[in-house]
Amino acid sequence: QARHPFFRAEWDGLKAEVMYRVSRAKFIQNSDSASELLATGEAAIKRPDDPDGFWALWNCYIMKRIRIELKPPAQRSQTEAA
Repeated sequence: QARHPFFRAEWDGLKAEVMYRVSRAKFIQNSDSASELLATGEAAIKRPDDPDGFWALWNCYIMKRIRIELKPPAQRSQTEAA
């Protein structure tokens, strides 16, 4: 589907960045949610039923990034520390 010419070319990057910031704030403010996310360890985060391919992919990336950031540096694995 073609975008309207007035949409910003970098819109996908901007909306992913906004979602990251909002999600990170949510986990920082809600220790129960942060604990649940940390309890997933290094397991893959998937959204197989999400019909929106963009968010199915980016929500997983965002949650993985936040999960790493919530861990103290000493508790991060070698792959997470990279």
